[in-house]
This record gives sequence, structure tokens and C-alpha cells, in this order.
Amino acid sequence: MTNIYDNIEPEQPDEAVLEVIGRAIKLLEETQEERRKKEDEVKQLKQKEDEILIHQLPKWMKDAGLSEVKTSDGRKVSIKAFYSPKVVDYLSFEEYLKKNNEDAILKYSFHIPLSKDDTQKSDELRDALENLGVDFTEDTEVHSMTLKKYVKEKDEAGEMDQLSSFIKINKFECAVIK
Repeated sequence: MTNIYDNIEPEQPDEAVLEVIGRAIKLLEETQEERRKKEDEVKQLKQKEDEILIHQLPKWMKDAGLSEVKTSDGRKVSIKAFYSPKVVDYLSFEEYLKKNNEDAILKYSFHIPLSKDDTQKSDELRDALENLGVDFTEDTEVHSMTLKKYVKEKDEAGEMDQLSSFIKINKFECAVIK
């Protein structure tokens, strides 16, 4: 038995609609290409901006013995240090902090594996972790912003050499224009 719809072809949009759709697709492709070019231009401009702010201005100002200068239009240009430290030997760093009574920047946390059935133990753990017989590990950390501030203070105090064996520090200077 044949279906009455078998011989009916779907209605084709007229040529004008197909032409409009084709032009819209072409416009979309051109717009996407233009966007890609502009993104490349923005990337190049950002690199140029970084070259001036991070390399040229700080060098020229240091060479001239300046840490701050006022421009003819009243803006202030100063050199500011930015820090991006990463602890590479945490145990040694923690030991160093404790030895120098600077361990207040450490944050302690406990990771205790408990099954769903151990929910009542979670309340008891606050008072008596070791007495419960639950395996746990103790981790410490220094928050990244606290570490940046700490490294900055050590640098300003001329004590960076003490940290270099257990902290990798990327320091760069950048001009700040206000």
C-alpha cells in the first residue's frame, strides 16, 4: 500500500530566500575572519603594551635613577614590583617558617576519609581525632596572596636569598600610570 505523501516533494524555498541565506552565511564568514584578525591585532597591541610597561619604562626610569616621575600632563608614573612565587620544596619552607617564628602564615587543614556510615564520627573528630582511630593526614598551606605579601616583605627587607632554595619567585616590575 502506498502512502499518499510518498510522491509529494518537500516545498523548496524560492531562489530569493536561498540567496538571502547564502549572503548571510558569507557575511558571517567575513565577520568571523575580521574578528580573528582583530583578535590578532589586539594580541599584538597587548604585547607592545607589555614591552613598554614591563621592559622599557622600568629600564629607562632605573637608568635615570627615578622610581617615580610626573608627566607634563600631570600623570604619575611609578615602578611597582609584582610577585608570583611558587613553593617548590614545601617541607623545607615550612621548617624555615617555623624556625624563624613566621609560621603564622601557614594554614592547617585535615583530610579524613569517612564513609557515609561514619557521619556521627565527624562531630567527635573535632575534639578527639587521634582517639577515634580514624586514619588522617595533616596538610598545611600558605594562601597565594599571603605568600605574595610575605615574599614582597622579605624582598623589601633584603632577605630573598634565604628563600631561594625552596621558593621559585618570578618577579617583574611594571610601570603604573595613574
